[in-house]
Amino acid sequence: MRKRALLVLILLTPACGILGLDGTTTRTLEVAPYKAGCTGLFPTLCLQVREVGQSDFLNLFETPIGFDYEWGFHYVISVKEKELDEVPADASSIRRTLERVISKTPVEQGSTFELLVVAEGLVPANGSRYVLFSGPEEVECSSSLSCEGLADFLESGDRVLLSLRFPAISGEPFEIVEWQPCESLFGSCQ
Repeated sequence: MRKRALLVLILLTPACGILGLDGTTTRTLEVAPYKAGCTGLFPTLCLQVREVGQSDFLNLFETPIGFDYEWGFHYVISVKEKELDEVPADASSIRRTLERVISKTPVEQGSTFELLVVAEGLVPANGSRYVLFSGPEEVECSSSLSCEGLADFLESGDRVLLSLRFPAISGEPFEIVEWQPCESLFGSCQ
């Protein structure tokens, strides 16, 4: 009898993960084609995710293990989530691991998105180029837009709302097509 119980336990152990009995669940998430400014211990960029069928995207501070995110693509992914018992104060209590990429669809050429950044999240690089947070993503002013006051505004320490165009060639800088100073660090920016 004891051997039979041990055999059943050994055979069922792999099924525990599938059934979610080991604390692991599987979720399907939509990932936006752009990141958004967010603040944890410091200002950074976060993936924008939502459950399939939900309307609002939420910040995901840590990229799922094994997920090689690329700006300009809308993803649907399957991730395994495991609740962790002991975590550092600045880390997520959930470990997410990519199970598979269900779909990866490029945005239409010329698509734009808005990005709200704090001043230290947009660092002057060279000429009219800026690095987003710690990089490597860069943005540059479009030829039809004056960004003359942008550098001065960033020195004030406030926030700025950028309207950015995806680059036609992957790896090229995003194009700033419009920028708008926010009223204050915590005020509205519309």
